[in-house]
Amino acid sequence: MGCSPVTGVSTIDTNQYYISNSDLGTFYSNAAVVDAAHAKADQFCRRKSKIVETLILDTEGLNSNDLGHVRLHFKCINSKK
Repeated sequence: MGCSPVTGVSTIDTNQYYISNSDLGTFYSNAAVVDAAHAKADQFCRRKSKIVETLILDTEGLNSNDLGHVRLHFKCINSKK
């Protein structure tokens, strides 16, 4: 069974970050691959006592049997309570 490695969080700009998550589409559902990237972003922002705001979500190749790729561009913002 395959695994879904999520790369580390990279800084793009002031409070803007990037996560890349690649996996074979035959091992996971598309939703599971996207969820893994969102979970990593959530974990990262929680350490800053903030929440995730998604700026760009690119899901290239997730609807094929080729390698699917998720690219999540996000920032960490204060909770809107």
